[in-house]
Amino acid sequence: LFYLGLLAIVGGLIHLLWSAIKGRWQRLKYGALAILLGVSLIVGSALYSRHQVVDLGPRMVLIEGEKHITLTGWDGNDYSVLELHPETVVLQIANADVTDLTLDHLSGMANLRELDLNDSQVTDLGLAKLAKLSGLQFLRLRGTKISDAGLIDHLGPMSNLKRVDLRQTMISDDSVQNWQSLQEGRRALH
Repeated sequence: LFYLGLLAIVGGLIHLLWSAIKGRWQRLKYGALAILLGVSLIVGSALYSRHQVVDLGPRMVLIEGEKHITLTGWDGNDYSVLELHPETVVLQIANADVTDLTLDHLSGMANLRELDLNDSQVTDLGLAKLAKLSGLQFLRLRGTKISDAGLIDHLGPMSNLKRVDLRQTMISDDSVQNWQSLQEGRRALH
């Protein structure tokens, strides 16, 4: 619709110019109508896309009835679309533009079991938000800015969290061992 709108505007401008050159003043209204139609198509398509549910296409799949969403490498930047998918079980948003604020969009994901935040800007403030996701079992935090305190204070009490990827972080070996000792069966890549 956007391109049709552009085409209508260009066609209308050409018609206006041609009618003016030829002195056909009664035909100017057709060019003006084409321009108006083009502007309507462009504005209409923009409004429609703003209020329409974003289809993530192949980035969203059902595997054995469970919703998996992969936005790693996504060319979009509006993570609020995640709020429309609270039933997500596996989410991959390992992007440099993911921050602690981005994690607000995950608050309704009660079934989230696996989360990939590798190479994001997530800090201890984000870990505090993740601590509310009680079903989380596997968390990838490689290359993030989390600290020892964040690991113990926020991820330590999470009873279902069994696996974490802490490679390329500032987390100490002692903190990893401490986190693992808080509950049997925990494993960390460090």
